[in-house]
Amino acid sequence: MTILSRRFREASKTVAVVVPLSLQETLTPEEQISLRHLVHFLGRYDKYMVAPQSLAVDYPGFAIKRFPDRFFG
Repeated sequence: MTILSRRFREASKTVAVVVPLSLQETLTPEEQISLRHLVHFLGRYDKYMVAPQSLAVDYPGFAIKRFPDRFFG
């Protein structure tokens, strides 16, 4: 059992948190709360926002990945 445990401890995964956005200009109050909780509890992971190309968004601590607007509702 020790060998198996050691093997799993040595393996590492890269984790990223991805937040998809819509074409809306602002976040709802509920979305703002969710984002604050995400930063608080998952802040140590890489964080990305997936956003439409036309949406002006900049949120500290998040990298922005943009895609054509047609992929967003």
